[in-house]
Amino acid sequence: NPQAVLKMQEKILDLATIYLSAGLNPKKCILFVQSQVPEHTELTWLLNTITPIGELERMTQFSKISRIISPLQKFMAGRFFMSQINTRLLLILVMSKPSSTRPN
Repeated sequence: NPQAVLKMQEKILDLATIYLSAGLNPKKCILFVQSQVPEHTELTWLLNTITPIGELERMTQFSKISRIISPLQKFMAGRFFMSQINTRLLLILVMSKPSSTRPN
């Protein structure tokens, strides 16, 4: 859908503008579009294959979000729905861990 592509590109530029307006200094940080960097997807796949689930479940982000999602699982269609949320949440945590543990 060409219109959706144009809308997404517009949103990307809007978000970059917001980040710069909020004070991010492009001389001190790197802004990039993840979908334009194939290595980002490759790194995600690699980290997902070697990261133990138990380690991710012990992360504070997982327990905080799980508490929010838990009431949803009772409302939605049972275990399949919850396993989908857990999977997405765990995959997001895999990519957030390297950036949150990087030394300053």
